[in-house]
Amino acid sequence: MIEYLAGTLLSLGIVFGSHWLFFRQETHFRWNRFWLLGGTLFSLLLPMLSLPSTTAIRWAQMKLPEVIISPLSHPTANSTLGLNDLLLLVYVSGCIIMLLRLIHQSWQLRNIIQKSADGQEIGGMQKVSTSSVASCSSFFWYLFVPREFDISNSRDRSIFFHERAHQQQGHSFDLLIFQALRCGLWFNPFLYLIEKDLRIVHEFQADVAVIQSGEQKSEYMKILAQQAFPQFENLFTHSFNKSSITKRIKMMNQKRSGKLSILKGMMILPVVLFTLFTFSCNNSNNNSGKISSGRVIAEEVIPDVQPQFPGGEKAMLTHLYSNIKYPQLARDKEVEGLVLVTFTVNTDGTLNNFEAEKDPGKGLGEAAIEAIKTMPAWEPGKKNGKAIKVEYSLPVRFKLEY
Repeated sequence: MIEYLAGTLLSLGIVFGSHWLFFRQETHFRWNRFWLLGGTLFSLLLPMLSLPSTTAIRWAQMKLPEVIISPLSHPTANSTLGLNDLLLLVYVSGCIIMLLRLIHQSWQLRNIIQKSADGQEIGGMQKVSTSSVASCSSFFWYLFVPREFDISNSRDRSIFFHERAHQQQGHSFDLLIFQALRCGLWFNPFLYLIEKDLRIVHEFQADVAVIQSGEQKSEYMKILAQQAFPQFENLFTHSFNKSSITKRIKMMNQKRSGKLSILKGMMILPVVLFTLFTFSCNNSNNNSGKISSGRVIAEEVIPDVQPQFPGGEKAMLTHLYSNIKYPQLARDKEVEGLVLVTFTVNTDGTLNNFEAEKDPGKGLGEAAIEAIKTMPAWEPGKKNGKAIKVEYSLPVRFKLEY
């Protein structure tokens, strides 16, 4: 999971970088919207796809807590959080905070609609008059306007055409998707950069719709320049004057992009898709415990139900403390260090395949293995309701002073 989340930094970076380098100055706004939204979703969903392959099974190796053995004090288990545990804790905390923020913003928007909607419709949009906004904004078919809003006024009419374009082109769907993605990818700066550019593309599209409705470009640009920033902002709404006014005016005066820019997009698209596909497949293999070798993939079987020592982990540690003895030879030679013992819990709960993968010598490895061999049969691990073999590694640290 951590590898996948870290991989989103690269995949979303590719989507944002390709847009920033090749498309942000182009006036093909539908294409730009497709690139930013579609590229984001594609790069995140691609690792979840699985390709047909020849699969070989290997058993999962689970890690037990480190046991510290000392001749001078009672041994203890090392229960400190590892780096992955800390990263996961920070990530989950961030997700909870972002989710609560999303719920708060949704509740705020709901309250404003319930308190201020007067049932009046303007051009297919429901009018929400409130003193909490200084200019228009929209969310789906809801039009948030100040109380003095007057559709017969040319200025307000142009603003209304702009907000109606957001509604007709479904821009609120895009914002909902990105607010949901923020909850899981709150740490990813490229997600915020892509959303920022997408919001600007929305504004470009709405500006074009206003001009196409018959409004004078020069008069509309004067309205843009006169706008002040709104008092009310929400994660889900489009505000008429929220985005960069300078960029919007510049884009309206820019010459329309020609067929060459479309050809450029068609040439760049396969390259970016291939890069995302290659990276995402590699990342997916790493995350799922699959190791690719030619056309054969070794799949690691992770149990749904972990094997368990009779009485639980505490009872297991107590058993080890009582049976692991610091060898006298190692004490005399002042040898200490980490012994890493691997063993297998079979489908009937018995243990075998004991091996010291790491051993400082002088009897330390043998002492750890002999103590582990005295453990009784475990409750076996299970996968899809069936008992499976599970390999364990147990770190035992011998310390002369503790």
